Amino acid sequence: MKDRVCVKMFETKEIIPEKRKKRFYNILMGYWIVVPVFYFLMFFLLNAGADQSFQEILSENLTATINILVLSMNLIGAYILYATEFSERKKGGISDVVLKFSIAQQLILGNFVGAIFSFLAFNELVENPLLTEKEQLTERPIKAKNKKGIIILQIALIVLSLGIAIVNWRISNAA
Repeated sequence: MKDRVCVKMFETKEIIPEKRKKRFYNILMGYWIVVPVFYFLMFFLLNAGADQSFQEILSENLTATINILVLSMNLIGAYILYATEFSERKKGGISDVVLKFSIAQQLILGNFVGAIFSFLAFNELVENPLLTEKEQLTERPIKAKNKKGIIILQIALIVLSLGIAIVNWRISNAA
């Protein structure tokens, strides 16, 4: 009787890591989608009654413009993580590169929560992921052949992040 209980206990212990393998990867994608959507919703609701156009608000309020730019970069990152083929969500794959760059980008922008989630998602990546049949049959637009393009995009996002950090620094020192 005890042997059966022990076997069941060990079987459940082996199943739990399989389910948790992509936990922070999915949390990071959700974080990068939910925060911008919430910000955009609040921004539009608060400015709906204003007599100014969207363009006038952005030209007069540099902080709002910078926030929208940063949150748009997070949406781009979420799309890249989502659209990456399942076989490339591994160490040495496209997700590995994207998460390394996103850790740096999030730290440059001062988004420590995003940097922590990126780091935890990076640590979850394995070298040879076991794919389910559904994952093997699912087609995603970003494949291994797109790795150079993704690296160029990530470098461009880092450069843009540096520019945003400099502008934020100058705004905070001017006030």
